[in-house]
Amino acid sequence: MKSMAKLSIAAMAAMTLGAQANAGEAASTASSRCVGVVFNQEFIGNFPQAPAACQDVVERNGTKKVHFQARVAQTSRNGVTLDFMNAFGNPLPGKPLAFNPPPDLDLTVNGNRVKASQLKRGDVLDFWVPENMLGFNANPEANELISFTLGNGQR
Repeated sequence: MKSMAKLSIAAMAAMTLGAQANAGEAASTASSRCVGVVFNQEFIGNFPQAPAACQDVVERNGTKKVHFQARVAQTSRNGVTLDFMNAFGNPLPGKPLAFNPPPDLDLTVNGNRVKASQLKRGDVLDFWVPENMLGFNANPEANELISFTLGNGQR
């Protein structure tokens, strides 16, 4: 019985270490894809941690789009406030991102398509910022640029 418990503990430890290694590999791969991306000067000036928040880069119709994830910190009639997350899923220090989406805007949240009106605190939102632009796309195929503010409301 004791040897069975030791074997189970060893197996759980190996799975945990394997999951951590996979997360580390994913973060390393994401960061290597994010090298060389040209961020909008106003965006990077207000959010210098953007490279650390980059999850991936995709190219659509000749435009590079930086994939970010952010956790919904607050929702109100005035809009939504998001905290950027790094490639490990941890929140990054710095200014939050705020936007006021139309209620019927389709967004990718927790891996699913939902309407902006359904956002709630704790949801993880995926969004894509086209290279050298200030705004984001709700999905990598979208062309509509959604405005946002960083930190103190300056646009």
